[in-house]
Amino acid sequence: MAVQFYDRSTGYPTSWTWNFGDVSTSTLKNPVHVFSAAGNYTVSLSATNAQGTNTSMKTNFVRAV
Repeated sequence: MAVQFYDRSTGYPTSWTWNFGDVSTSTLKNPVHVFSAAGNYTVSLSATNAQGTNTSMKTNFVRAV
């Protein structure tokens, strides 16, 4: 199952680290990720700018069937 993710961060981030909950990560701003196994996945995004890093985590955000 392919899912498009979008960064909605404020503060003009200059780098991103997505963790998709299946040991895969991405440093793209708006990545597409393919979940190859069924399950519920917790997704987090760490966005960094000159002021520092902020992380947002969504528990069971994706349900792949």
